[in-house]
Amino acid sequence: MRIPTAVSASLRCLAWASAPGHAEQLFAGGLNGKVVELDPGSLSIKNVVDSYGGAVWSLATSPAGDHVAVGCEDGIVRLFRTSDT
Repeated sequence: MRIPTAVSASLRCLAWASAPGHAEQLFAGGLNGKVVELDPGSLSIKNVVDSYGGAVWSLATSPAGDHVAVGCEDGIVRLFRTSDT
């Protein structure tokens, strides 16, 4: 399987969320300033949201799997609920 070209063309980081009581989730971020949720099984795009801070340089999921931290070009780390992405 391959990550879709729409995502991989600007890809800079990936984060995996796996916590009890939550479905597994895979997030991607890149130079296009988008946070993309991918289906972990098929790698198809499930959802896309703007980072609100330019290019995405880093991603990290919370231990509970309910938030993803997004490090952006503007130097700010933004928190998104995984249910929002």
